[in-house]
Amino acid sequence: MTELQGNWNSISITLLKDPHDVRLWQSLVHSAESQNGLINKTSNHVEVQNLRTSYESFLERFPFYLKYWMAYALWERRLNNNDRAEIVFSRALQFGQHDVTLWVAYLKFKIETLTNNIGDVLQLFEAARLKIGYHYHSFEFYQLYQKFLNTYADNTNSFRKKSILLLRVMLEIPLYNYSASYDQIISFLSSPSTTIEDLSSFMHETALKALKKSSQNNKRLIQADLEKIIADAYIVNQAKSYQLFNYEILVTSNSSSCGAASISVDQLETWDNYLNAIESTYPFDYVAQLFERSLLSTGNNSKIVIKYFNFCFASRKFTKARNVLRKTMSTLERNASIQLLLCLTDLEIATGSVLLAKDMISRYISVNNNVPDSIFEKLLQIEALISSNDEEYLCNLVHEIMVVTNSPAFFEKISKFPISRTNLKNFFLQYVCKTPEERHGKLAASMDLKSRGFFWKILKNITSETDLEGISVPQEYR
Repeated sequence: MTELQGNWNSISITLLKDPHDVRLWQSLVHSAESQNGLINKTSNHVEVQNLRTSYESFLERFPFYLKYWMAYALWERRLNNNDRAEIVFSRALQFGQHDVTLWVAYLKFKIETLTNNIGDVLQLFEAARLKIGYHYHSFEFYQLYQKFLNTYADNTNSFRKKSILLLRVMLEIPLYNYSASYDQIISFLSSPSTTIEDLSSFMHETALKALKKSSQNNKRLIQADLEKIIADAYIVNQAKSYQLFNYEILVTSNSSSCGAASISVDQLETWDNYLNAIESTYPFDYVAQLFERSLLSTGNNSKIVIKYFNFCFASRKFTKARNVLRKTMSTLERNASIQLLLCLTDLEIATGSVLLAKDMISRYISVNNNVPDSIFEKLLQIEALISSNDEEYLCNLVHEIMVVTNSPAFFEKISKFPISRTNLKNFFLQYVCKTPEERHGKLAASMDLKSRGFFWKILKNITSETDLEGISVPQEYR
């Protein structure tokens, strides 16, 4: 056993005592990479297995540390295990599908290992564009995409047309490297090899027709006019880029792309301000991608999740709103996940799926202990919608909930339901009988109703003096 292998074993043992220490896990990975020198194709099976075990164990516990996924995949690539590298990249994208660096690393790997599957790689580039195409730092992605298209363009495919279309896309997106994008566009427009057909791929058809008419179909004049149009667009988009830079420099410097378990108030406030600034001024897809970035940066912070949900809901993107809640719910601590469940049931109620909302709440109650009052309140709200004409059922349900929760707050809840005065009065009177043995007196005693002012105020409002004869009403509520 080498000294470094011994160090790896030593760190492994220490981790058994303190499995939540991120730095210790990082030391384990670095130690595994350096056994007997850097791991390479000549490393023995034990050393390679230690490397894999280290990465697998680390990423199982900290799956949002994306740079470790990339490093793991690239180690498999160096060891000539391309199939394993592919699997690692695919798993990484489950957690970082909106991360530019991860996508660029994966796409470079796909290009390096490309055989005759050009169409598959093209589909991957398009899949990536849907996830990161609006990213402020996506210039490297577009450069890689264009290089791929230009390399494999021929008369049998439309890769050149796609490459030109990408220039148009880059013109309309505020990018960090926007001036470099502008230079590429001007180079394309002024090139002698650029044809009218190429320009039709770059421009909207109606705009090109107008230019053709005004220039009498003279390509040189069309190009000159286009350069003026692009220069004006550059000025507008450059201003947008500068505006976003003020936010980007803050969120980028604060982000570790690791789904931080604890995020500072300043970081949350920065993201909140950034999202507020673009919500009403950019297209839905652009804003949605920024929300996805913020979730990745903040480790699915519940405040950001709910803000994202509300944005989707207000935009009437109900399927998207559902998916936002469902994919993040299981990653959050209990109180936050309950809050998201309540948001999801509200969405189902608002969109007419009341029975689905009831099923979700009922299922939660059936599989969990110590269910919070907020869940029972939501169940009561749903049942009031479904069984609004069955007052007896609603009263019995409230009683059953109070038996489980021992919470007198549900008296106040039911008093706001559209239940007849008679039925409501009879329901309340069951809990103030002469002796605890009668009706629900024992439950009333356990809830200490005698000291619950709101209960007696409601009771006084729905009963007469005759109804209260023989009942011991506390002096302060008579």
